Amino acid sequence: MSITAPTVLIDENIPRRVAETLAREGITVVSAIGACMGESDDYLLDWASREHWVLVTGDLDFPRLIFAERSAPPLLLIIERRQPCDAGQLAKDILRVLRLGQRLHGHVIVFDGDDERVRTFPA
Repeated sequence: MSITAPTVLIDENIPRRVAETLAREGITVVSAIGACMGESDDYLLDWASREHWVLVTGDLDFPRLIFAERSAPPLLLIIERRQPCDAGQLAKDILRVLRLGQRLHGHVIVFDGDDERVRTFPA
């Protein structure tokens, strides 16, 4: 089932299967592995922010850049902290979030164990 959604930038620390699953569902996906492997967190954040993309990562440096250093945020930041990462479950969770549409734009969502935390980006 295809949904209209923004482009999703997948950081290199997220399993490739997540990007493949999202693409099969009709989501436009840009993989850091193929597009900009080895680039800094600042680079990825700036790119996602400029393009108004969703950024999916397992890296907690991104909230620090947004909340402490006041870097411009992406449209939506999704952080996977469940270890080990279940690529199938993460893809389902991302699709669920994307189906909510604009309601979660401007937020960071952290998946951690059985918890799901949502926080608004700073103004």
